[in-house]
Amino acid sequence: MRPQPHLFASASQARWARRIRHRLGADAQCHPTVAKAERKVSSFDGTASIANAVVHIRGTCVARCDSGEERGVSEMAVQQLVYTAQAALQSSAPVQFRLDGDRTDQLLGVPVAEPVTRADQAATLAQVWIISPAEGAEVKSGFEVAGVGSFFEANVAWELREGDENGRVVASNADAPVTAQECCTMAPYSFTVDASPGEYTLVVHDEDMSDGEGFTPFQDTKALTVTR
Repeated sequence: MRPQPHLFASASQARWARRIRHRLGADAQCHPTVAKAERKVSSFDGTASIANAVVHIRGTCVARCDSGEERGVSEMAVQQLVYTAQAALQSSAPVQFRLDGDRTDQLLGVPVAEPVTRADQAATLAQVWIISPAEGAEVKSGFEVAGVGSFFEANVAWELREGDENGRVVASNADAPVTAQECCTMAPYSFTVDASPGEYTLVVHDEDMSDGEGFTPFQDTKALTVTR
């Protein structure tokens, strides 16, 4: 089982994402494997449901947390595993971690003796996701973009740029305004894009209502190729 690569992937969180991958990688000697489900059977009707999602870990998974920032990175890494396990099992059940087959009190310095529930989306997830097309996809003009995000007044800002994300804008929400299904909470959105064949970067982001004076808006990007 690999952590979802886009779970915390926004421009402002890129450094954190790299450190999370480092903590979950070989340097941390921490190797997550496939999530499994522990099921419970109802005494009322005999149906089975998922009691816990179980993530089996092999290796030492030892990490020092010498500062508040380091603890924050470890907590985000554990949450990345929680969200990934739940997505794999299509369940919101708490996640029990096992280290070399046995229950463990800590993972990367984070207490995990009890099954871990997912943290609040607003505090954990990047606020803008492009779900499709995927990174590096080949698409035809008129392709559909779909994702989820939290947008001011539900207004989804997007641009299709030549080359990388700093390239010339060839299409944007100025041409075709887009709204998410709900305002100010994680909600689905979709739209279609027409473009000539070429190499592009799709950028979807929240609007900057501060005119550059506040935080950098959340965004997600996907490099793609429009074919004939």
